[in-house]
Formats: sequence, C-alpha cells, structure tokens
Amino acid sequence: MVSKDDKPLDDDQKKHEDDRFNKRFDEMTKKQAELAADPKKQAKKQEQEEAQISDFLRAESFTNPRWSTVQGEDVIVFDFAGNPNYKPKKTIDRVIQKLSGRMWVDDQAREIARLEAHFSETAHVGGGVVASIEKGSNFVFEQQKLNDEVWLPSYAEVHFAGRIVVVKLKQSFIDRYSDYKKFRVGATVSPAPPN
Repeated sequence: MVSKDDKPLDDDQKKHEDDRFNKRFDEMTKKQAELAADPKKQAKKQEQEEAQISDFLRAESFTNPRWSTVQGEDVIVFDFAGNPNYKPKKTIDRVIQKLSGRMWVDDQAREIARLEAHFSETAHVGGGVVASIEKGSNFVFEQQKLNDEVWLPSYAEVHFAGRIVVVKLKQSFIDRYSDYKKFRVGATVSPAPPN
C-alpha cells in the first residue's frame, strides 16, 4: 500500500508497510524455494488448488450463460447459486453453498474477470457456535490482464456482517489496485576472492 484515502502514506506508515511487505515477501520466497525443491509438495499444492476450484464448481449451479464485455474484453457471464443436490463434506463447502451471484469469465484465458457474490442465507461455522456470516453479506472481485502477460487484482469490495464466537462484526472496505510495476532482477555468481 502506497496511499490511503488518496493521500500518500506518511513516513511511519510507509516504513510499516515496507516492513510488512518485506516480511511477507521473504516468507513467500522461502515457501517457493521449499516447494521447488520438493516435487511431492508441488503436486500436493496443485492438487489442493484444483480441489478448491472443483469443490466450488460442485457446490454451485451455473445458469443463464451469455456474452458480455468487461474492461474491453469479451467474456461469458454466468449466474450461480448453491447446488441443492450437492452434499458438502467440509465446512468451507457448506459456506460456499450459501453463495449466489454472477461471474464474468474471459473465455480465452479462462480467468475470472469479475465476480459478484452475496450470501443468500446465513452461513454457520461450527453449528453457529464458532462463527456466522449474515445473509446479505457480499463481495465483488475484479482482476485484469496486464501487458498481455499476467492476471492481477484490480478491485475488491467487501460488505460483511457476522459474528466470531461472541463478537459481532460489521466490515466494509474497497481496495483498488493500480500502478503495477514490472521489475527485472539479476544475479551473478563469481568465485570468492582468495584470502
């Protein structure tokens, strides 16, 4: 984050954000290195990601496909709602099944360009004892292809009401992503100088 409410961060905020970014970057770099060194971990991670997508596809019913345009790109739009014939096995599947909304998919890249979803009924975690997400909570997510190379987030909006244990929560926020920069880095390996 480089600005908040369209104002540049002050020095303390910038240092905090830089430290947070660097810590997260180091963690992700370490995980990527571990993953690259272990083909079994790579396969397991890919399997988990594919399972999450397929779980979503099973938990929802998709209807009313049609063509539209998002950010100048032709996309296919689908309406979706919980699949009443799906028997969820995991807590996250039960939560996903309560979602309804609309999804815009770039048919060439097979990427979701925009997703609008809302909870059509209250979702409970742990029978409602652990947490709940109130009916009507909603979110919007957009991503776009940059430089014809990579899809990155461009917009996120969340309006959430719910409860975690006994604490009631109500949260709304909008994030806009912009000014992505492309960096090239290089490294050289050379022998150490003699002692």
